[in-house]
Amino acid sequence: MSVTITLKDIARAFEEAGLDPAVELVRSIKAMRPSIINGQPEIDANGEPVLVPVLPAETRAKLLLELISFLQPKLKAVEVKVSGELDMSSEQLDNRLKALLGKMRLGDQGNT
Repeated sequence: MSVTITLKDIARAFEEAGLDPAVELVRSIKAMRPSIINGQPEIDANGEPVLVPVLPAETRAKLLLELISFLQPKLKAVEVKVSGELDMSSEQLDNRLKALLGKMRLGDQGNT
């Protein structure tokens, strides 16, 4: 007998436990534990325990990449074909593109 777990099931479990998945993901990435050497906590020069991440670097990187995929828009490549003569010099075209990019950045700031 196989059991299928859906994202709705997972979301319901988080909700019933009073957990916010985004907060728990960040908490997991930031979690630290004392470094243990030969069964004893490692101590730094100030007498404090040396802390190391709970999750391996590769796992933290994968989680961060997954998290950023939800926070940053995915950009699509756009192909532009130009034929004929340009009515602008290269400098004018560069200035126009800079102005358009500036408008895009201002628009993005207004949405955050």
